[in-house]
Amino acid sequence: MNAFFIVLLVLLVVLAILFAAGAAYVTRFEKRDREEFANQARSRSAQRAGGRGDGREFYKSLGLGTGEQVKIRLFTLQEYRDELGGDAGVGSDERIIGALKAYRQLDEEWYETPPEKAAGPLDLREGEYRLDEERHALLLKRLPPGVPPSAREMFE
Repeated sequence: MNAFFIVLLVLLVVLAILFAAGAAYVTRFEKRDREEFANQARSRSAQRAGGRGDGREFYKSLGLGTGEQVKIRLFTLQEYRDELGGDAGVGSDERIIGALKAYRQLDEEWYETPPEKAAGPLDLREGEYRLDEERHALLLKRLPPGVPPSAREMFE
């Protein structure tokens, strides 16, 4: 009789552990889906907004399973010079087409992040960009994959 109660108790503990693991699994994927939906909504909202800067910002995941994202803001060469105070000679001899700055979200606020950390998730290889350490920007020789079509139009 005691053996029966021990087996029943072990079975209940195993079921409780499986239930908790299942709940954690579902919660994790629901959070990721909500974040993905919010990013898509922001992207659609930016495309409908119109006006200056349309499509200049987009979001990129930092890696599988982390849920962390980086916000990327693109600048044409003229904007790089005007808004960031960039070098007027950039682009003439190096085939630089524009610049980008990267931001990460902490406590609901977006903060500049070292741009070289964005080069990996953006699939930029050595030689496709140059680092402007003073302005915390990457100078691009090509646009990274995944750039929204509205942003690509800025560089045509």
